[in-house]
Amino acid sequence: MYSIQSPELAKTPYAINSKFAKTDWYDAWRHPDPRKWTLFPERDLARHADTRKPFQSLYSMSSLVNYEPFVDECTALFSGQLTKYADRGEAIEIGHWFQCYAFDVIGNITFSQRFGFLDSGDDVANLPKALASVLCYGALVGIDGKWHPLVFKISTWLGLGDATGRNNLMQYVSDRIEEREDKRSKAEVAGEDAPSDRSKPADFLDRLTLANKQEPEKVRIPRVRDGPVQYHRRERYHCHQLVSHPLLSDP
Repeated sequence: MYSIQSPELAKTPYAINSKFAKTDWYDAWRHPDPRKWTLFPERDLARHADTRKPFQSLYSMSSLVNYEPFVDECTALFSGQLTKYADRGEAIEIGHWFQCYAFDVIGNITFSQRFGFLDSGDDVANLPKALASVLCYGALVGIDGKWHPLVFKISTWLGLGDATGRNNLMQYVSDRIEEREDKRSKAEVAGEDAPSDRSKPADFLDRLTLANKQEPEKVRIPRVRDGPVQYHRRERYHCHQLVSHPLLSDP
């Protein structure tokens, strides 16, 4: 475990080409089944770097700009919901709505399909709860990661904690991927192009599917992890700062 006293020095271990290896805290984020390996908890620097290369272009600025239509759609819905409550003079939990926005943005970018949180602000398939349980489990069990396989097995048997949350989240994402693959298969059998919304650019899953066909051993379809949680926390913080310290216009 690394201890960093200076904020300026924090950039060193987190740099892209950092030689600092991840600690055993990350072992708790691995699925005990090696067939469900993911990149995030990988501690081997060489393997992590080699596996990450095929994905780097997906996160380039030019690629991210192409996702703007997906974000704009969610932003319009989010703005509409806030306006509705403001017109009625109702107080809302802004953190909850930022989470709704974050989930729908991630869903739209990934699958060209929102999860549906922004429609009414309701939870969808208990996804936030499932994701929160995964984060809590990893943070706590990671303190002594060697217990992870046993704790995960017991949690699965009892239907508690991360085991349930992780499995529910993975199942939801797997269902969306299977839906896309099923549509593609039917289109290929019928001799048609793969179904898509011509008004939108290729989504994340489309790009990953193409990369998977080109390098199937290196590129696997990843699972949504903590993106929505981190995104909504950042936006909640920014909103708090804007309200607490409003910008003053020039006189």
